Amino acid sequence: MYSFVLQIQEIDEGRATERVFPITPEWLAEALADTEVDGALDRTPGRLSVLAQRDGVELLVQARVEAALRVPCARCLEDVPVAVDVQATALFAPEATRRVPVEGEDIQLSAEDLDRDYYTHDTLVLDAFVREQLLLEVPMQPLCSSDCAGLEIPAHLRPPELGEGDEVDPRLAPLRALGATIRK
Repeated sequence: MYSFVLQIQEIDEGRATERVFPITPEWLAEALADTEVDGALDRTPGRLSVLAQRDGVELLVQARVEAALRVPCARCLEDVPVAVDVQATALFAPEATRRVPVEGEDIQLSAEDLDRDYYTHDTLVLDAFVREQLLLEVPMQPLCSSDCAGLEIPAHLRPPELGEGDEVDPRLAPLRALGATIRK
């Protein structure tokens, strides 16, 4: 079931139509299930504000996506809160207008093609668009703090060839020597 749906006939030609949708914790859980991102940090719904304008069969959609997410720290795996508040714009056209390349044909995309998406029949479903905006806002390597030390490796799990404590792995000795010559 889709949560963010606009009916094309309800959007007046040349006049902006505004809609506001709650981004529920249930929707976030389902939409982000295949990622490390956990939605609804505090179980408070997020919000999707949409301003849609129709020009013939094309729709210009300006959206603001707000949500509180949680991701694991890249170093220690503790939860990191991520507040998403992003504005995005996309142009939607009927699926029937999509140009399907002939087998073996090279496809040349223009900048306009990258900002265009498609809708089917008389319904514009924004669920995938919202999911994409949320995931694009999550840092690639989120940190719980800039000085996060990361996971501590217990001594009994440390391979013997790495030595004890602060000793340098003998295999890295050439790099240490190179570093010493560079610092001079």
